[in-house]
Amino acid sequence: MIYRIKIEGKECNDNYTFETPREGDILDELKDILEEVEAGNIDKVEIAREA
Repeated sequence: MIYRIKIEGKECNDNYTFETPREGDILDELKDILEEVEAGNIDKVEIAREA
């Protein structure tokens, strides 16, 4: 499955794709993103799943 992820903030601005299972577990990726949100480095997150 492919996910399109867009993050915006003071420290992080990125648009990228994440493919499971090749790149790992999406939940681990989301955990890392949420840690950056809590640290104040990311203000906005958009995630879209593609078939």
